[in-house]
Amino acid sequence: MPQTQTNTPTALEAALDYARCGISIFPCNPIDKKPLTPSGFKDATRDETQILGWWQQYPNAMIGAPMGPVSGLWAIDLDPTRKIDGKATLDQLVAQRGPLPPTWATITPRGGRHLIFAWDPNVEIRNSASKIGPGIDVRGNGGYICLPPSRNATGGTYQWEPGGPQNARPGTTLAGHAC
Repeated sequence: MPQTQTNTPTALEAALDYARCGISIFPCNPIDKKPLTPSGFKDATRDETQILGWWQQYPNAMIGAPMGPVSGLWAIDLDPTRKIDGKATLDQLVAQRGPLPPTWATITPRGGRHLIFAWDPNVEIRNSASKIGPGIDVRGNGGYICLPPSRNATGGTYQWEPGGPQNARPGTTLAGHAC
């Protein structure tokens, strides 16, 4: 997978690794996370030539991944901002309704988390903000997240949580994507 504990790849190297694992990506602005392509996340691709071109044009770009059927992924975005603790809210929901399935998670530059799941074509998953609970956003069809090792303009990085892809062996998957 794109990140190791001892030798973190560049964003370009990781972007190419994601594409090789079957995950379409696109470049995002490190200042505001907005897509740097004309059609935004709809321009996401696994085409290595296109990815090389983007990172030549935007060498400091963060790696965006669209959510939904195009990628086969969706995410729960736990925010720790505005005195709202999305993780605490999720912990309460888990205590009431049972555990989430095992999945990989990232740590965001502000200390939040993205829990990444395989897309179920039989369930409509839309974007939402705090609809499930305070501090819990959903990134579904039409949404996107930034992936490690993206670095924002202030130097904050997206990182895999311990036990994530950096410890994966060949043949393992990221929410159904063989790597």
